[in-house]
Amino acid sequence: MIKQAIIPLAGQGTRLLPLTSVLPKEFLLINGKPAIEYILDECITTGIKEIILIISNKKKFIKKYF
Repeated sequence: MIKQAIIPLAGQGTRLLPLTSVLPKEFLLINGKPAIEYILDECITTGIKEIILIISNKKKFIKKYF
């Protein structure tokens, strides 16, 4: 059974410019909900107990959110 998930979130999102100049790509809305929420919900429903988010120093928004 998988107990741990490692999610890399450190990219700059240059392929999604100009959208990512304001908001990190992980927080772009899909049906009114941030994309990262879908990923985390899926991890939780499958029984993963430990989730590690790998972020860059520039993405302070993610730290504030969680």
